[in-house]
Amino acid sequence: MSIVFQEIPLKTDAYYEQLVTLQGTLYVLTFIYSSYYGKWHMNLKTSTGTEIAMGIGLVPSYPMLLDYALEHHGITGAFWLLPITPESNSADNRPGSLQYALPDTTQDVRALATYYQLFYAYDDEEDG
Repeated sequence: MSIVFQEIPLKTDAYYEQLVTLQGTLYVLTFIYSSYYGKWHMNLKTSTGTEIAMGIGLVPSYPMLLDYALEHHGITGAFWLLPITPESNSADNRPGSLQYALPDTTQDVRALATYYQLFYAYDDEEDG
């Protein structure tokens, strides 16, 4: 078993689409910031526009889409939004410490790309 982490670039725009190849197949990812809800959402479509998963809330450190049955679309992994924290090794910024907090993406549309990285993680042995 070998887990592959593929980084997906994030932008500071409130709405954008990008083409990404995941597990050898081309998809369209759409990222939308909702000021009403104060959060980011992601849509996943095939390259021809067929909707696969819509309105997925971007949640830090959570395996997004892992609980969806998407194997028939070629998706066997999960999306991970992980914080970029230069101080992550300091004693005050470790999970469980009283000072630990994930960067807030609800107030500033630029915060997502500034403080987080998005990865698609999958087991490459499932590819064949």
